[in-house]
Amino acid sequence: SNVHGAGENTALPPVLGAFQAQLARAHGVVFPEGFVALATARNEPVLFERIGAEYVRKTRASAQVSRSHKPRWTDKNLGNVRNVGVIVAGMPTARIVHTVRSAAATCFSMLSQHFTQGGASGR
Repeated sequence: SNVHGAGENTALPPVLGAFQAQLARAHGVVFPEGFVALATARNEPVLFERIGAEYVRKTRASAQVSRSHKPRWTDKNLGNVRNVGVIVAGMPTARIVHTVRSAAATCFSMLSQHFTQGGASGR
């Protein structure tokens, strides 16, 4: 397979946060509404492309993905649902895959985790 299962990748939120701060300082806009309005009003898809390129750079540089030597990866971070518009605009060749899991399987998965204090997995 040419696809690496990267799990819940955490590269996108800091990338978006950096662009949000930069745009707030430069233009006084708030993410995501102001960012999308600014980018589309000025016809600047390059802003989205920069976000996509930075996300790809950070993800490829991560130890897990770089060791796999695979050209593609999955990112199943649940927070990505809030950023689908930015993901599509910044990475037009990305594929969004929506999966549905049975409630019973989800419950069993949660019960089989060994959680430590604070909710982090102890594995």
